[in-house]
Amino acid sequence: MHFILTLLAFLLILGILIFVHELGHFMVAKWVGMRVDEFAIGFPPRIWARKKGETTYAINAIPFGGYVKIHGESPENQDEDPRSFEKKSVWARMAVIVAGVTMNLLFAFVLLTVAFSVGFVSIGQDLQAVPGAVVKHTQVLVSDIQPGSGADKAGLKPGDLIENFVDASGSKTAITTVTQLVDFTKTAQQHGVTGTGILVNRDGKELTLQATIAPEGAPLGIYIQPYTVVRVPVWRAPAVAVKEMGIIVQVTWDALRGFASQLFEKAKLDPNVSGPVGIYQATGTATQAGGVATVFLIVALSINLALMNILPIPALDGGKLIFLIIEAIARKRVVGRRLESAITFAGFALLIGLILVLSVRDIIRLF
Repeated sequence: MHFILTLLAFLLILGILIFVHELGHFMVAKWVGMRVDEFAIGFPPRIWARKKGETTYAINAIPFGGYVKIHGESPENQDEDPRSFEKKSVWARMAVIVAGVTMNLLFAFVLLTVAFSVGFVSIGQDLQAVPGAVVKHTQVLVSDIQPGSGADKAGLKPGDLIENFVDASGSKTAITTVTQLVDFTKTAQQHGVTGTGILVNRDGKELTLQATIAPEGAPLGIYIQPYTVVRVPVWRAPAVAVKEMGIIVQVTWDALRGFASQLFEKAKLDPNVSGPVGIYQATGTATQAGGVATVFLIVALSINLALMNILPIPALDGGKLIFLIIEAIARKRVVGRRLESAITFAGFALLIGLILVLSVRDIIRLF
């Protein structure tokens, strides 16, 4: 049952993000007067299709992408139709290309704005410093663990939320702040207590682990940080959302740069970068952990999709944009349509190959 629910959540999240991206291309193409022949989620073979007006709307079997087929965009369907992609100005074509990325960023912004308005967490902001902010819930998050420490031997993991300490009689001491945790463990250490039970929340499930308290130094050997759900005033939420997006963009960009450096300079795959299988696992973890984790995953994936697509790689929006920038500077088409199509196809093949390699590695990690 867990597998089925995770799969459904994975497909739903992926479908929403792809739909939002392709909807951007579709709406701007219509707005500038282009003829759109097909709007598809996923890649063929086709599962369902319906034609309305001049456009065929389709859902395809392979869920890792989608496309908007604009008349005249490929070399095979060139004609004199004034609504053809090639017949429109280079600026109109640029607008269509960047619309998908723009929609993904706008979607992340709207989602974050709503989330902060009702209560959310931040990975880099002190939300409690926002005027009018209200703390809805606070816990302590395990961010890292010292190898060989009492926490490590007990089985604590980064990402665990500490809820209570449990003594030998079963009595619980609630932990909601970093200060409470530090005070409790230091006091236990000073009184010669050698062990304690720790009730943690891991991916939505409660576990009680038995940890040894060191006689000196760090009592448990864990690195911790506050996990605080804060509601900010509605009128301040957009600014908070923009700042949060900036933080996520920086983190994502650093990860992409690290991945490229590992791949091209050392011919290695960054272990922190995952393919579809890894995203599926992250979806299962997030949905088990609850609404906050799920919303954050959707936001992060939407921003990641935007940054990935704007990279100057053939087959991605950034690669198409490069050809249009060259055309705008030269004031004429420099790269022939068939050569551009061949370069795009080669880029697409390489991307599919990379996705397959990442997927195989993620599957191997499962075992």
